[in-house]
Amino acid sequence: MAVATVIQLDDSRALRDLVRRAISQVAPHIHYRGTDRAAEAVAWMDAADHSRLLVLLDLDMPELDGFEVLRLLEAKGLLARCRVVMFSSSTADTDRERCLALGACQYCIKPVAWDALLTELRRLLEPCV
Repeated sequence: MAVATVIQLDDSRALRDLVRRAISQVAPHIHYRGTDRAAEAVAWMDAADHSRLLVLLDLDMPELDGFEVLRLLEAKGLLARCRVVMFSSSTADTDRERCLALGACQYCIKPVAWDALLTELRRLLEPCV
């Protein structure tokens, strides 16, 4: 799938800014949208070209956690139409297994180093870089 848009739902503005900058470096032609509000992210997903959409979803958020967002996306029929990758700091196997069972296609531990972030994003965006 050739990704054209990345939507990141994460409560850390600093991390969203970091991911936005990293994407602009590894794949400048990809459109990035980031928010900490689930309703806003879901609205963007509704309007996106689902065949070219990658969603980076954090697990631990104050409004709705990643589990709840996955259930919401499933209920709206969006989960089957786009690629959702959990992008979390949780290293717990139970969190990873639960997210995958709820429909996420991958579970990635958030890299803490810039070079590791670039490498992970290149891997996720491989068809586009």
